[in-house]
Amino acid sequence: MGRTKTINITPELLDKAAENMKAKAIEVRGATLKDLFCNYSYNHKLAPGTVNTVSTKSQVPVHDDLKAAFRKLDAHLAVICEEIPADAISNMDDLLPYDEDVHATGSIEHKVSMFTVNSFRLEGDSDNQSVILVGEKQLTTGDFVKLETPKTHLDSSYPFAHELNIALIDLVGEVEEYMQGKQAPPVQQELFAGEDDYAEADR
Repeated sequence: MGRTKTINITPELLDKAAENMKAKAIEVRGATLKDLFCNYSYNHKLAPGTVNTVSTKSQVPVHDDLKAAFRKLDAHLAVICEEIPADAISNMDDLLPYDEDVHATGSIEHKVSMFTVNSFRLEGDSDNQSVILVGEKQLTTGDFVKLETPKTHLDSSYPFAHELNIALIDLVGEVEEYMQGKQAPPVQQELFAGEDDYAEADR
């Protein structure tokens, strides 16, 4: 019979294992919606003090959840760029997507709907992190003007800093799931789903 090797688990070994786990961590640093796809960048911690920054252009169609997570940043783009006064929004969490059958022209929902965030970048570390939002505003002419926020610290005096933090946590989570394969249903599956609906209606 072979000899059994005994390994004593010491605090030092546990600390080293924890460091190794951290070294493999993937940290999303930014993402951009481009047509039906999402390009993203992340830091890959290979070892303590060794980090690779990786940028990826994906050809995988994004899931609606990822699009919805981006939409939660639209109002922040408008407020940080001083296009909409902060005091015009009583509660960021109560804002609903604009519906012309429900919301009046000129309502806060209508004004926010003119803004679209399509990119974000995180800078700094967890103790001093900031974000830059990039997007556009639709003018009354139908044209679009590009907007980019200044670097906004997530623990700053920005009145909706807490809501911005939560929105970014949700968005980063969706980007991570996208990296792991979460995507829009294949077109063929959507067609089959539509055919099933018609079949049910005919019964």
